[in-house]
Amino acid sequence: MITLRYDFQGWPMQALTLREFLTQLGFKEKDGNFSIPNEAVILDAYPRLLEDDGMAYGINEQYIIEGDKDVYEDKIGEHDVKVFNIFREPGPRENEDEENNEENDEVKMAKSEYKAGTFLYGIPTSEESAKYNPEGQRVFIHDGYVTADGYGKAIGYEDGVLKRSTGYGNFQWGGDVRLATEEEIKEFFSKLYASSKPISNR
Repeated sequence: MITLRYDFQGWPMQALTLREFLTQLGFKEKDGNFSIPNEAVILDAYPRLLEDDGMAYGINEQYIIEGDKDVYEDKIGEHDVKVFNIFREPGPRENEDEENNEENDEVKMAKSEYKAGTFLYGIPTSEESAKYNPEGQRVFIHDGYVTADGYGKAIGYEDGVLKRSTGYGNFQWGGDVRLATEEEIKEFFSKLYASSKPISNR
């Protein structure tokens, strides 16, 4: 096992073997084979490479473009697996969309009555909203802006999972809000620290 460095809490960050990595993705060993069902939706996903900054955030997003392996059957431990990756560059349409968004930012967004970084508590507007946003998953870190869709979330829950926004205007609480209490903020941090997974992009 290779320890690469230590995270902000002092836990070792260790390199995974290919077997350990595939096991985390759902591959299982059976009858001498290591496999995953062909219908598993993960097989059609585009894996992203995110640099772990040691605080459960993924940065410097890259995509895999090629794989290669060198297997030395006579030398245990000297098998080599290589992944070639590349930073994703937006296509022409995406650039166009970004330009349009920049032009319309002032129309679409306005500063809210709460400062960026404020912990807010989302108040459900219906039974359905309460069902999909249960108690304990309503606190979020506000980004300081409000749109027609609601108050911007910098970090908050979606479908029971903590996620972070990748930009203004794409992650909101669509209802009324209030300031989160100290107890609610404590609970938010408690769950954040207890999570072993990096916070994914929304």
